[in-house]
Amino acid sequence: MKKKIYLTLVFLMVTIFSSTAEDIHIGLLLGMTGERDSEFNTEFAEGITGCFDYINNHGGINGNKIFPILKDTQFNADKAAVEYEKLKKENIKILYCAGADESMKLQALVNTDKIILFTDFYDFS
Repeated sequence: MKKKIYLTLVFLMVTIFSSTAEDIHIGLLLGMTGERDSEFNTEFAEGITGCFDYINNHGGINGNKIFPILKDTQFNADKAAVEYEKLKKENIKILYCAGADESMKLQALVNTDKIILFTDFYDFS
């Protein structure tokens, strides 16, 4: 599942930024500390930043570098909203958010701000 997210994210970035001449800022909201899967999210963060390092070291996307900006949500939806506001100031275009509560809290905000949200949570309601 996570590998599909990586590949989808890279494909989307190539599509969106293929004709622009600017660096790509991606927000990553992960529970790095807290009660739940913090070890998994720490490893996930290392993996995805390693993926972006690899892409950057091989020319980026059409010459544009990818800059992941990692924020710790502490598995808290309110903390995720606070960190999201900080990420907006970093001019992110894409956001990855782990966690159901966090993602649900951010759905309306990212829609209003026209930021692409990737998550491993699905709400079929």
